Amino acid sequence: MEKMICQVWKTNLEEEYENTKKVRAHCPYIAVDTEFPGFLRNTPRCASESQRYSDLKYNVDSMKIIQLEKNGIDLEKCSIDSEIFSRLLQKILGMRGLRVRLVTFHGFYDLGYLIKLLTKRDSPNSLPEFLRILGTVSGVYDIKHIAKFCPGLMGGEIGLTRLSKILKVERIGDSHQAGSDSLLTSALYTKMKQEFLFQESVFVGALYGIDSRIWGRPRPVFVSMDFYARCYQPIPQQLDHMCYQPIPQLNHMFIQYFCLSRNVYQDQFNKEAGCM
Repeated sequence: MEKMICQVWKTNLEEEYENTKKVRAHCPYIAVDTEFPGFLRNTPRCASESQRYSDLKYNVDSMKIIQLEKNGIDLEKCSIDSEIFSRLLQKILGMRGLRVRLVTFHGFYDLGYLIKLLTKRDSPNSLPEFLRILGTVSGVYDIKHIAKFCPGLMGGEIGLTRLSKILKVERIGDSHQAGSDSLLTSALYTKMKQEFLFQESVFVGALYGIDSRIWGRPRPVFVSMDFYARCYQPIPQQLDHMCYQPIPQLNHMFIQYFCLSRNVYQDQFNKEAGCM
């Protein structure tokens, strides 16, 4: 499958939606990256989990997703109706018989903006509610969190570009563009799975910097010096239907989200503090 980054405008939105839908039928993994202007409220490294989410809610509710182009943007050309985009995005996520797996890099904020887009509301009031809603959408793998447990990856204290250099994965396109960053994220996830042979079930629902897991799945209670030897708390029976089982072989075909993960330049999409 050829790796490519597609620009999506209002003039080709439906066409790219159809292209994405065709690929989605064969690919359970979607790499997600969003570009946003920064932080109105910064979070200290020592902040509690609840404070981290409080800051996320404040920032996400107050700001817009952006996607910049070096030479400026043609607002008339790129204006995409937010209602139409949200509807198409929900269709891609909810294709019958297909459970999506989202792959992110330090994806707490990316997922915050994604949930805001899907629900067309401000962020949930609490972290547990945020994780519950996210759990109804997909399984999530955060490769920055996974890197914490992989030898030679600096305990996860590493950026996306540095990680790609260590693992010798080539970037396509420019950094800090959602299409390029998401494509690199998907390629790194594939490479890490090949190199370190981890089971996906170990890391599903774990986000970097957040102790609570999506769906309340228990975290490992012991990780030995041997990367492959782990003990776990038992998963409650009522959560079994929410947890993914390991799959025998990773499907190496990834799709890049036709808007969030591809290069999208739009004006109307960004109205009212994050296209709500």
